[in-house]
Amino acid sequence: YVGEYAGEVYVGMGYDGVRVLNPGTGSLTRVEESWRVGRSFASSRGQIHGDTLFGVQRSGPEDGSSLAAYPLGTNGREWSGTFDGTVTAGPVVDNSLVTIGTEAGAVFVFDRSTGKRLWDVRIDGSVGAIDTSGLRVWVADEETGVTAYDRADGTRLHRSTKPVNGSDIAVSDDVLILGGNGIRGYWIEAE
Repeated sequence: YVGEYAGEVYVGMGYDGVRVLNPGTGSLTRVEESWRVGRSFASSRGQIHGDTLFGVQRSGPEDGSSLAAYPLGTNGREWSGTFDGTVTAGPVVDNSLVTIGTEAGAVFVFDRSTGKRLWDVRIDGSVGAIDTSGLRVWVADEETGVTAYDRADGTRLHRSTKPVNGSDIAVSDDVLILGGNGIRGYWIEAE
């Protein structure tokens, strides 16, 4: 993981913590040894949002995984929680939610400020991508397509069985964009 906050570069080193670098010189300014931000093939498991670094780390085969919030600024959040599974999507963070998806098809949604698990659901395949919009949490995978859930309680609102053909998803206002082996855009009908 690599992210920037307040003129410093944060580099997640898995179990070896987070290194903080001066971007002008590349020199090490400090090490946050207890912070965990996992790495996996072709993706990182961290995101800076506001004054907080959110990181996911696989604890061990029997221990499950953990999601943690690490404060970067004076208003940063600090909390941690655990869940079962290997993360394949996220953390996706917005102003109120932190969302992750697993290889086994679990989607976990946490309160951004407190870390409290708000709801979780299962899909029929491995979670490939997640994004959020004002009303929904969008979950995509190659096997079952796209599913939209009510962001407040996890009620399923929409399901498309057309395969996504990739693992990228983005939502902007009333447009859903799916990427991977070709990019497609879809209008989201108002309810």
